[in-house]
Amino acid sequence: MLPGLILELDIDNGTRTVVVTKVDLKAVGAIEKPNKGKQVTAEEFKVIEAEKMKEMGAEMGGNGKGVRMIIRTEDRGGQ
Repeated sequence: MLPGLILELDIDNGTRTVVVTKVDLKAVGAIEKPNKGKQVTAEEFKVIEAEKMKEMGAEMGGNGKGVRMIIRTEDRGGQ
C-alpha cells in the first residue's frame, strides 16, 4: 500500500467524479499499544483477511464485488 490521501475519484472515464472539497483535521489523542488480542504471522493474517473479505462480499450481495460509499455533506447555508 502507498501512503497518501485520495482527493479525487474518477469513475467510468469521467461519467462520475467525486472530488474532496474540504479536509477537516481533528486532533487525535495518543495512540496506545493494544494490550489484548492474538499476535499472528503474515500467513495467518492473509487467511483471516481472505475469510473476512469473503464475509463482506456475502453481506454486499454475494458477488464480492460490491462497493459501499458513504458521502457526508454539510449545509453551507444556501451557497
